[in-house]
Amino acid sequence: MSAPHNLSPAEAYRHDLKGYLTGFVLAVVLTVIPFAMVAKGGMSFNTVIGTIVVLGLIQVVVHVRYFLHVDLSPERREDLYIILFSALLLFIMAAGTIWILANLQDRMMGGVDMGTMHMESGSAGSSMSGMQMNGTTMKMDGAAKN
Repeated sequence: MSAPHNLSPAEAYRHDLKGYLTGFVLAVVLTVIPFAMVAKGGMSFNTVIGTIVVLGLIQVVVHVRYFLHVDLSPERREDLYIILFSALLLFIMAAGTIWILANLQDRMMGGVDMGTMHMESGSAGSSMSGMQMNGTTMKMDGAAKN
């Protein structure tokens, strides 16, 4: 978003300042709207989350355009490709990590829903008579009996 080459230094400064102020005002507005929605309440959860996601994506575009000075011009296209490729790599790494962790949880827990799992506990120092391991009932003090 640098100023055109045919402007004087003072005009170029005003042009750049106008761009920075426009980006700043847009960023503030795009930040205040979700905060106001959450503070006010009264809207459905899905509406609030959807609005936050959409305004967040718009804010990413505002930051890239006004502060990183990346646009669709031929001079800046290389920068745009680098940013998009970096975003793709981050998405692949995040999605792959979530996929691997979900698969690992399924293998370790055998498809058990963690929300329904609970342990029965008695008073402190009592034995855990419900826990069976290889046909042997284990006690808290380490002694085992058949």
